[in-house]
Amino acid sequence: MKRQITFIFLLLFFGCSDNSGKSEIHKITYHKKLDRIQAISDSTYNRFSNDSAIRYETYCLDSTSIAFASYRSDTLLAIVFRTNGIDTSVAEYYPNGQIKGDVNFLDNGRMDGPAIYYYPDGQVRTKGQFKNGQWWGKWKNYDENGNLIEFEYYDKDGKFDRREQIKH
Repeated sequence: MKRQITFIFLLLFFGCSDNSGKSEIHKITYHKKLDRIQAISDSTYNRFSNDSAIRYETYCLDSTSIAFASYRSDTLLAIVFRTNGIDTSVAEYYPNGQIKGDVNFLDNGRMDGPAIYYYPDGQVRTKGQFKNGQWWGKWKNYDENGNLIEFEYYDKDGKFDRREQIKH
């Protein structure tokens, strides 16, 4: 009986998967990320930009790592993780709280790994990869409705190679 239920579940799961080339809507807001940061922080302090337009809320995570959130008029702009003085992760946000983009960095401060950028409603806009600070490989671009509209290709040196439009 257990095998039959498992088989039916797998059949439904894989049988209903969507391979239409559409991106998914990802409602990712800052609340959960900030909650996790605040839970592990041992101290917090605030500072302001020279013109007082931006407030930085800094969280001490351990002896080498901090996170800070930047705000303009109590609207979150970005969350940055920094280790040994080098940014390791940056997430930028729209005024509605939806994530705009999220990238990771190597120890040398260069972008590295997967990168995803979003439209204000949470729809994926662009997916790609950075390698040692350079755009790398195949990037996928989507329209506001989640339809895959083009591929962009970058060579091993991060130079734009070509664009391939997707016909629907």
